[in-house]
Amino acid sequence: EIAQCLVGSEMCIRDSSKGKNVMILGLSILPEYRRQGLARELVRQYALKEKKNNREKLILTCLDAKVPMYLDFGFTDHGISDSVWGGEVWHEMSLDINNIC
Repeated sequence: EIAQCLVGSEMCIRDSSKGKNVMILGLSILPEYRRQGLARELVRQYALKEKKNNREKLILTCLDAKVPMYLDFGFTDHGISDSVWGGEVWHEMSLDINNIC
């Protein structure tokens, strides 16, 4: 059922199979399903899955408007990223997977 709520979600391993970091490329929830905790739960479940694979961090970049949401999920904001993709200003954020229960 959750899959019906997603606009698109791309989560992939950025490093090799021995890498310790995972880059989240995108996470979108359909408007009518937002504010129900679905994005939080998807990130949590993904983090738990990657924790079993001995990963250490989830990493993402996001726009200013999404920073509070990811901070609420437990991510740390490392400030403005070097990325200039799409002519936007991106924040680099990370989540220590070892802190996920």
